[in-house]
Amino acid sequence: MVTKAERTEQIARLTADFGSASGLYFTAYETITVEKISRLRNDLRAVGGKFVVVKNSLAHKALEANNLSDIIPHVKGPVGVAIATTDMTGPAKVLKKFNSENNNIVEFKAAVLEGTVFVGADAAKLGDLPSREELYSMFLSCLQVPAQKFAAIVDAVREKREQES
Repeated sequence: MVTKAERTEQIARLTADFGSASGLYFTAYETITVEKISRLRNDLRAVGGKFVVVKNSLAHKALEANNLSDIIPHVKGPVGVAIATTDMTGPAKVLKKFNSENNNIVEFKAAVLEGTVFVGADAAKLGDLPSREELYSMFLSCLQVPAQKFAAIVDAVREKREQES
């Protein structure tokens, strides 16, 4: 039996984890084996995340402490939480890939990214979003196009002036 002190410690740990997370993914995990959950945890660690199985009453207290009460109705039944500590979409990609390889055994219930709650299929779609690094790369490539065109125009003007001289 878990003592009150242990419950308090677990709530404090969950509250800290939820508060420092860049993303939270709540999943149903009923039919998963120990081997598969271990592989999932390793895959999540590789992207700066972790997977914890939570007792709902403790998760509810941690969510309330972080002003995330909107997600509480979705935290019922056996729940595992993928916690993103760096890349907020990394765990979603790992969960999506894991599901595609394992007949969708980890069902997305809900997700929270920067205070926004996503439910069910919308939470699952987060796995399709590009990572922060991919977004930076896309942004920089967009910035380079005008600079390249400007450089080409400057070269054309310089060449024209050289021809006129």
